[in-house]
Amino acid sequence: MKTSPKASKTSRTSKAVKTALSPSVKGKPADPLPPDMATPRPSAEAINAQPAAPHTSRPPKVNSTAKHPPAHAAARPAKTGRPLSALDAAAQVIAEAKSPLRSIDMIQQMEIRKLWTSPGGKTPEATLYAAIVREITAKGKLSRFKKHDRGLFVAGKTAA
Repeated sequence: MKTSPKASKTSRTSKAVKTALSPSVKGKPADPLPPDMATPRPSAEAINAQPAAPHTSRPPKVNSTAKHPPAHAAARPAKTGRPLSALDAAAQVIAEAKSPLRSIDMIQQMEIRKLWTSPGGKTPEATLYAAIVREITAKGKLSRFKKHDRGLFVAGKTAA
């Protein structure tokens, strides 16, 4: 059986690499690294020591994944000189309603009372529904709306 020149070359190369990488050659220990390449090892005390906290003038970060929104999120300042948004008008309508309302009923009541009129959109009730659901999700118990049943909303605890 003949060995190809490539096979013998590979075996010689791998032997040379193994010899170069082995820690000792024929019982002799490997040479240590020159002093300029050697890195000093830290002591056990240095490894176990607690690093000093850096001095910062900022207060520590508050957990941003808190489930409760800030207190100012529920209270909305009264807008003066500007028309109400659809969500603000719906909050007024639902606060005065005696029974649960659907978003299309809220839109009709807002237009009758001249609180808000659609700027020409095709489905303002879908937009209002999505905005109400977003507010309930974002503010939770502090929301101005509460889901009563599928598609029906009532006033939340903070609705005025």
